[in-house]
Amino acid sequence: RPYQELFASYKYNKVILQHRFRVEERYFKKVVDGDLQSGHNFNFRLRYQISANIPLVKLSSDNPDKALSLGIADEIFVNAGREIVNNILDKNRIIIGPAVQFNKQLTIALSYTHQYSQLATAGSYAHDDIMWLAIRHNLDLSKHRSE
Repeated sequence: RPYQELFASYKYNKVILQHRFRVEERYFKKVVDGDLQSGHNFNFRLRYQISANIPLVKLSSDNPDKALSLGIADEIFVNAGREIVNNILDKNRIIIGPAVQFNKQLTIALSYTHQYSQLATAGSYAHDDIMWLAIRHNLDLSKHRSE
């Protein structure tokens, strides 16, 4: 699904604070009594996330980039559009977990997420407990020149 995003990052002492605002355009097949219909429904979903990355300890005296940190975040999802009636607040995610940065290119994180979701039926809610394993590998595809 297409989206647009604004992102801001700030550093306070060693803590990195990040804000992300995203607007998603969402298309859904129409369903009536469990049967797919022709056409689509369309709505926007607005997402705001605030997160903090807190360095805990350096893991190597030889490699200054190798470190353990703690990530904490809260993300709120809000639906907007003509078809949205009962589930304006789509969900809220609270995320916490450790991350190990091995070098500037590779970080592995294990996060616990508590997700609270409002379902399409009025007064129906879901609570989910989720574990995420994230592997972030930053590739530098630029050409480096020897000087």
